[in-house]
Amino acid sequence: MNVTVTGISVLKNDIDSYDLSLPEDEWNRIQTIVSEFTFAKKSVIFSQAIVCDRIFFIADGIAASEQTLAEGTSPIARFFCRGQFCSNITSALMKDYANDTLIAIADVRVVSFPIYFFLQEYYDGKILGEYFRRKVLETLLFDKEIICAKTVLNTEYRYRFLEERQPEVIQLVPDKDIARFMGITPQGLCRFLKNRSQKN
Repeated sequence: MNVTVTGISVLKNDIDSYDLSLPEDEWNRIQTIVSEFTFAKKSVIFSQAIVCDRIFFIADGIAASEQTLAEGTSPIARFFCRGQFCSNITSALMKDYANDTLIAIADVRVVSFPIYFFLQEYYDGKILGEYFRRKVLETLLFDKEIICAKTVLNTEYRYRFLEERQPEVIQLVPDKDIARFMGITPQGLCRFLKNRSQKN
């Protein structure tokens, strides 16, 4: 599928928000390299059964990193929302299978970068490279926040983390998937929300 103006414009606006501006010829070059894809809700965007070879920019919708464990459970490690990058860099660098599957929790539109191009720009690029480096740093910091939130054995704390940091998840993601992220059952989340509502 060819890149549409809509997907690129979301990416362009995100780059502009960092006070970075790419010249027109650079945009033209990027559009010959990247691709845009749409994924319906519950579709697999990237499978842990293959080696990662692309980086995805979420132009619209919500994706989630899902890990299928030996005991048959599939917890959600984290959600990815509009303006965030998602992939499995370890899989790409080590040329080994990924340890998670990226799924569309709500209908998702992504702009897809080949890993070779992303890494080339990340290491040596100027304007686009600076953008990639900033986004990777933000991702690392956000991942640390998620780890801290999930380490605290307090349902209120975990739920408030989503409310404050990813409110679109609370609005658009089914409760059963939020429960998988929080590490509780859907019934447990239901009881928590009911008790929370009564207290408020």
